[in-house]
Amino acid sequence: MGPATEKYRELGTVANLATFNRLAVLPSRNFQQSTFDGAAALTGEALKTTRDRGRGSCRNCTIGCEHFFEVRPGEAPQKVEYENVFALGPLCGVADPETVLSASRLCDELGVDTISTGATIA
Repeated sequence: MGPATEKYRELGTVANLATFNRLAVLPSRNFQQSTFDGAAALTGEALKTTRDRGRGSCRNCTIGCEHFFEVRPGEAPQKVEYENVFALGPLCGVADPETVLSASRLCDELGVDTISTGATIA
């Protein structure tokens, strides 16, 4: 419950996206770039401000890094983590949060891995 895990409690693992972009280690455009101009719209801060719908955690976990964000008004929220946002967003050159969250939801519904899907598309 200390400061080392606060960013994960408050923003989820997607908090890493802004940090990785700032450090120029964010896989972008099929690993052709290490930063992404559209990253600001996909950061944990941006999603929390515009689309926050709740959070959860794995059983017995005190961090609670699972965050759920609204894809479109009136729809059930989508669980979001760094991996699905980076793979379906910057890795593919996509900066639109609705597109990234919709693609993540579609992967979940079809039972396919978001990282593998993003890498294949990229």
